[in-house]
Amino acid sequence: MSFSTLSDSPMLRRPFVVLVLALSVARPLAAQSKPLVTPKDYGKWETLGASRLSPNGNWLAHGLTRVNDENELRIRGGARDTTITLAYGTQPAYSADSRWVAYLVGVSPKERDRLTKDKKPVHTAFGARNLATGDTIAVSDVSAFSFSADGKFIAMTKYAAEGKKTSDVLVQSLAAGTRLVFNNVGEQAWAPAAALLAFTLTVDGGAGNGAQLFDGTTGAVRVLDASSSIYRGLAWRLASTDLAVLRSHVTKDCADTAHTVLAWANVNAANAMPRLLDATDASIAPAGLRITDYRRPTWSKDGSALYVGLRRTTSARARCRSAEEERRQSLGRGDLAHERRARDPRRAERRTAERRAA
Repeated sequence: MSFSTLSDSPMLRRPFVVLVLALSVARPLAAQSKPLVTPKDYGKWETLGASRLSPNGNWLAHGLTRVNDENELRIRGGARDTTITLAYGTQPAYSADSRWVAYLVGVSPKERDRLTKDKKPVHTAFGARNLATGDTIAVSDVSAFSFSADGKFIAMTKYAAEGKKTSDVLVQSLAAGTRLVFNNVGEQAWAPAAALLAFTLTVDGGAGNGAQLFDGTTGAVRVLDASSSIYRGLAWRLASTDLAVLRSHVTKDCADTAHTVLAWANVNAANAMPRLLDATDASIAPAGLRITDYRRPTWSKDGSALYVGLRRTTSARARCRSAEEERRQSLGRGDLAHERRARDPRRAERRTAERRAA
């Protein structure tokens, strides 16, 4: 009778072999190092921005922001599920008929750094694309844009020249491709219910100041009011063609600028005349108050009322007295004495002569 050892048992040899093989496989895997995220890889990390859906629901635009500022605007949709990628695109907007999408286009990080180093302004450009035909529009140095209510026109605002507060505005017909240019525009606003663009003009010297109206349907431009005053605060009534604007009113007795309100019911009518809310009329603005531009005029829903902002009036004499008091408070007693001597350099001589005479 023979006896076998435990190590000779076939059943006990198999786990040992399996364990040895498992260890031999796991050892090379543990020896491998984990990949590191490099700055170049980190720069490619993406974040989805806000999305915007076209009015007919067929197109979706959204921004794609990367850590390295190599950003994109992506527009996807249509019958073929097309994706349009626009480098450095921002602020997408659709026309009311969903035929066009418009956007602003920035510059690359390298170009931005170059312009900043050269102390030059960094401007955006304008772009638009016909979503059916693929036709595009490109205009440089545009800071803002807006579609007309019917989606047939677009207004593009150029950057103001250095030292100026007004801009040139380009109005383009998207169907015909024609373009009008309005110079020295202070404010502009499309009517909410028609292709009507109201805008104010501010010219050096005031000779060409006024409020005007462009009718996209007829192509006509009409002067609503003209004077040497400043026009501001354009306000359309919702779902209508009622318009209001403020016209500055300056007097020698007042240090503040008051305003007269001009309001039109259906401004595009052939015989439309403005109703004036005069700043000097006590029934409109009580004594001691003035219509101010800190609040834009606001229409009631039915157009029966117009709300404006009022502030107290400061007389020119009171403003000068207040400015003198502030100046005195800002100066110390020694500074005031020095200022008196500076105003009258012979004062010291007179005081010396008085002492000798005494």
